[in-house]
Amino acid sequence: MSLKVAVEFSKVPMESIALCMQCRECIDRCPHDLPIPDILMEHQDLYERQKAEIPGKQCRE
Repeated sequence: MSLKVAVEFSKVPMESIALCMQCRECIDRCPHDLPIPDILMEHQDLYERQKAEIPGKQCRE
C-alpha cells in the first residue's frame, strides 16, 4: 500500500482522535490495561508525519 493510500485510508479514524477527552475510561475498560490515550496520540503523530511526507497536493479535505 502506498503512503498516500495508507494516509487516505486512515484519515477519518486518525482525525477523530482529536475528539478524545483524555478521560481515561478506556483504560479502565481495557482487559490488558493498555495506555490507550497514549497509544492513540502516538499513532496520530505518526499519521501527521506520514501525511506531511506526501509530495504535492495533500489528502482530500
